[in-house]
Amino acid sequence: MHERHIGVHDNHYEEIKVLREELNKKHIELLERIVRVETELKNQRELIKAFMESVDKRFEAVDKRFDSMDKRFEELTKYVDKRIGTLEKLMFAFNVPMLLGIMLLLWKVFIMP
Repeated sequence: MHERHIGVHDNHYEEIKVLREELNKKHIELLERIVRVETELKNQRELIKAFMESVDKRFEAVDKRFDSMDKRFEELTKYVDKRIGTLEKLMFAFNVPMLLGIMLLLWKVFIMP
């Protein structure tokens, strides 16, 4: 009976040994999977960072274009204001002699016939 009892312990020992080996194997597989996931996460972070830098550069380019358009618009506004001022002066300059001429004509017709 003693031998039979030892055989049972040997079987349990072998089962425990097999279970430990399986657990160790699963543990190693999990660690390897964790490393792969962390590596992929790192790659994704790098891709996102590169994408964000690209987007930032695009926004900077758009900002420069808007600044350039603003500058051109301001220059155009100044040019138009200057030309309108010139037209106002010309209109005033032409209207004064015309008014004087009309007044003189009226003077000659109605007052000094």
